[in-house]
Amino acid sequence: MAIADVPAAAQQRSRPIPRATSSVPPPTKDLLVEDFLVKYGRKKKTVFAFSSGDVSLQWQKEPLKASLLSMTPNQSQAAVGAFKQLLLFMGDSTAPILTPRSVLIGNVVSAGTSIREIRDEIFLQICKQMTNCPSADTVVEGFKALVICASAFAPSREFAPYLSSWAVRSLNTMPAHDPMQASTHTLQSCIMLKRFFQFRLRYTIEVGPLMRPTTVPVVDDVAHKGVRSHMIMFGGNLQWIMKLQAEEGLTLGVPQALHECLRALANPQARTLKGIFRTAAEKHQVHREKEVMLSGTYDLLDADLIVVADLLKAWLRELHPPVIPIYRQCIDVAEQPDACLDLVMKRLPKENVRVLAMLTRFLRDLARSADQTGMDVDNLATVFAPNLLRDETPAGTNVKELANLARVSATFVGNLIRGWPQRDNE
Repeated sequence: MAIADVPAAAQQRSRPIPRATSSVPPPTKDLLVEDFLVKYGRKKKTVFAFSSGDVSLQWQKEPLKASLLSMTPNQSQAAVGAFKQLLLFMGDSTAPILTPRSVLIGNVVSAGTSIREIRDEIFLQICKQMTNCPSADTVVEGFKALVICASAFAPSREFAPYLSSWAVRSLNTMPAHDPMQASTHTLQSCIMLKRFFQFRLRYTIEVGPLMRPTTVPVVDDVAHKGVRSHMIMFGGNLQWIMKLQAEEGLTLGVPQALHECLRALANPQARTLKGIFRTAAEKHQVHREKEVMLSGTYDLLDADLIVVADLLKAWLRELHPPVIPIYRQCIDVAEQPDACLDLVMKRLPKENVRVLAMLTRFLRDLARSADQTGMDVDNLATVFAPNLLRDETPAGTNVKELANLARVSATFVGNLIRGWPQRDNE
């Protein structure tokens, strides 16, 4: 059920579903998704009237014949199709699985991103299959599905507190017949994925989706995220990262990932490495250190310095939006050193300014060892410019122009490295 297969008429609206906003009521333990289902669920037509209770929030192995929630026929058709994909993905279907699991959940995500009215339905369907299910493995797969869907789209403002409350109690649903059949590893996976889902849900509601609609989910990656992955140290929003660190009592002033990378790179040996930041590390080594960091271990002091250098660039590159999100304005003033510094000081949020302050001071200090590393300010600026600022709309730009923009971007970053005050009060 790819996007192209969704009926155009499914875009019609049946019940008003509010758009997700940054102001969502906090979860209340008294809010039950069953109550939401009673209020908005599909009604059964009887001889005399319509009655509720036609649908239930209980695991089933058979496909749905109609949507759980009240909606138009075309939307209901899309919802039924999504449930078939979920049955296969979560291992509940008796039919043979011939489609890769990433494609199955990708089809569900495609349906949710293209038809806003069935997003609550999709979350409800997953909750349904995790309620009194016969297998602990189904719960694990359900949490994976929730994490992926919550990364791609948010529930309605009305349903969000119900879903958040469900997440708090979700492990009580494991499994119906024999709770002890779940292994310790499975239980730990569920606890980890539950926390991951709670964070992804909150992030998507308050900041926006992390996953682009065209992204194919990597299912196994979801299962291996550590308990600290809820910090979204890679690919997250800078203000959000700082907000979470404050909630955890961290007072570093900058993201912990940046702090630990620069702490490791303060090793005097870094000033003797030829081509540091330009020489690429082995990808599998960078991936391993990234996974260690996502698991909550931030001590990089014993890590290979070339790997740490690549890890720092990856962290900067994956921030969304980038540290310097005003690309065109930067290009306009790149040849004016004082204007470059003035622009970022006045236009960027304080969190972004702090990151630039720590980074540029480090790079300026590193450039003093250019006779050993071969990395002077210009070379460092060339390497870091694409990781700090980027044009979000480069379509239609020819190769020659792209090369020129890259040069101008490097000039801008070089001016920041050279001109940034040594102390904040200068």
